[in-house]
Amino acid sequence: MMRYRPALDAARLQAPLLVCAAEQDRETPVHSARALAQAACRGTLRVYPGTHFDFYTDPAIRDRALADQLDFLYQHLQASPKVA
Repeated sequence: MMRYRPALDAARLQAPLLVCAAEQDRETPVHSARALAQAACRGTLRVYPGTHFDFYTDPAIRDRALADQLDFLYQHLQASPKVA
């Protein structure tokens, strides 16, 4: 079975790319995520503690990753977060 390898095409990306990875991820190893972020001309890597599924099961990791994702979008969309 062929494996999907997005890093092979990442150099063609013109848009900013945020890659979020877990340090102990066995499904998508952090070295693969790092290669993807480095291959993209505007790639950014964020690494979090835990495993692949901790993004879904650990509220602290999920909240940190979500905050990083929102910051990335605000930065690259030139938008400001709404103040409640």
